[in-house]
Amino acid sequence: MIYQLTPDEYEKVRPLFKGLEWNLISVAVIEKTCPGDIYVDDVKTPETALIVSPEGYYLAGYEGNDEFNSELKELFDDKIIPEKIKEGEENISLNYYPAAWENRVEEILKDKFPVKVHGYYYTFNRLKTDWRKEVPPGFCMVQIDEELLRRTDLKNIDEITEWTKKTWNSTKDFLENGFGFCLVHNSTLVSWCLADCVSSTKCEIGIVTDEDYRRRRFATATVAATIEYCLQHGFTEIGWHTGTTNVGSYKTAEKVGFERVLEDTYHFCWFYPVDNFVEHGYFSWLQENFRESAEWYEKAIKVAESGEYDSFQIPRHSLQSIYFYAACSWASAGEKDLSFTNLYKAITGENLEQFLKWLKNSEYLKNLHRTEEWNNLIETIEKMIK
Repeated sequence: MIYQLTPDEYEKVRPLFKGLEWNLISVAVIEKTCPGDIYVDDVKTPETALIVSPEGYYLAGYEGNDEFNSELKELFDDKIIPEKIKEGEENISLNYYPAAWENRVEEILKDKFPVKVHGYYYTFNRLKTDWRKEVPPGFCMVQIDEELLRRTDLKNIDEITEWTKKTWNSTKDFLENGFGFCLVHNSTLVSWCLADCVSSTKCEIGIVTDEDYRRRRFATATVAATIEYCLQHGFTEIGWHTGTTNVGSYKTAEKVGFERVLEDTYHFCWFYPVDNFVEHGYFSWLQENFRESAEWYEKAIKVAESGEYDSFQIPRHSLQSIYFYAACSWASAGEKDLSFTNLYKAITGENLEQFLKWLKNSEYLKNLHRTEEWNNLIETIEKMIK
């Protein structure tokens, strides 16, 4: 059987999550400083448990309880995923301890085609950046407080407010127990760094930068200002999570003074089939398995073209972009005909001027450039644009 604990019962699962405490959010949920639900195999003496948190999903304890695992699959399908979709969530990031859970997780999420991915966990060591030297004239660093959150004239203020509501019990709770800083330029919040969770003298932080202001060290400055606050207020351990492919994130952490502690493995899947298949295509691409990548994109295309998904399952990727990804993969796999098939499908979509730029600038399609088919394709698009 599977049971949902009431908040006053959360402490019962603390021993099970000892091996996942470096995901501080799991501790914060148990301590009820962050929102979350906990499901167990037995209310009195749990041996297996799942934490559903704003930062991800965490399985711990005994992995061989077949009845629990079977009901957990139903719980995801019938309750957790529908509720998360209504809340605007799009995916599952499932971590686990011990490692023996890996095969069980793949069984539980089998029909969702999970991707096994890797992440880095960093902890702060010493401050390497003086944020004051990084802030140019016309910009200012400000602490996120009640007065700032009341302002409606600032671009991206809704992003910050939503963060406080999602990862904390409320914005009021964030203001009382959390912290954060943002860099402001005119009426734009350029970069913002907030605490995701706090437990005693430990915390974890995250960073976001407006797309128009990236690659200018603004994230580094904002994180450094937040770290300075942490050090002044008695925090002894500051954590940072990032994916191994998110180079910008972990480079920012390292510039500020974080050190990599470990690499973890977890399973990830989108709620919607189209996005799930695209994600598989991307990961196969990273491993240079181009044929496999193209085949995943073709699966995404088949579902997207058929429209065989619920009306609320709107893919994150346009069909035109998936045709383009498939074409790049097929071209890299040496399948020029299949690549052109997808490129011609793509030109039936909108934004042809932008699409033409993609074609001409893509290094993955360069092996098509000297063919007659390529010249015909470009000529066809240019006529359509005129």
